[in-house]
Amino acid sequence: MKKIVLTGGPCSGKTTLIRALEKYSFPVVHETARDVLNSYAHLPANTTKYEDIQKDIFAAQLTRENDVFSSARDTCFLDRSLIDIVAYSNKFNVSMPCALRQIDLSKRYDAVFFLERLPFQKDSCRIESDDIEAEKIHNSLWHTYSKYFSPILVPRLSVGARIDFIMEYIQKMKGGEIDGRMLRAK
Repeated sequence: MKKIVLTGGPCSGKTTLIRALEKYSFPVVHETARDVLNSYAHLPANTTKYEDIQKDIFAAQLTRENDVFSSARDTCFLDRSLIDIVAYSNKFNVSMPCALRQIDLSKRYDAVFFLERLPFQKDSCRIESDDIEAEKIHNSLWHTYSKYFSPILVPRLSVGARIDFIMEYIQKMKGGEIDGRMLRAK
């Protein structure tokens, strides 16, 4: 099984891309951080509280990843990964969850696709307030992922063209079809 991470800064199209891949019946892990953040009545004004939030995100992400990894037989796609927790812990200057330090992140995933950003859109769950802050997060994520992988940069393209781009790369990794499916986005 290939474990493929789709990541990038805020407003890079990760969720849209994951949903499109799910329509092809690939196992996916949806963005955990957004679900955890939505479970809070409000985001804390004091960033020291983000250490607890990062622990909650870590626990939920690890569970989701392990569930998919244990049940999937073919390629699966993740909307972000445990490495994002490293980057966001650094951003908020809080300690990473201790259990995260025990995981060899450089061997946990098979490839990382880093999506170029699209225009910034504010929503009720975003922790970044504007495009400048979103760009800083994007760059921080690139720097953090680069410590573990050589991320493959996915340019600004239509969803279908992004799927084609990713599938062509994965086909090269596997030497042919992807789990018996030749995909061409419509």
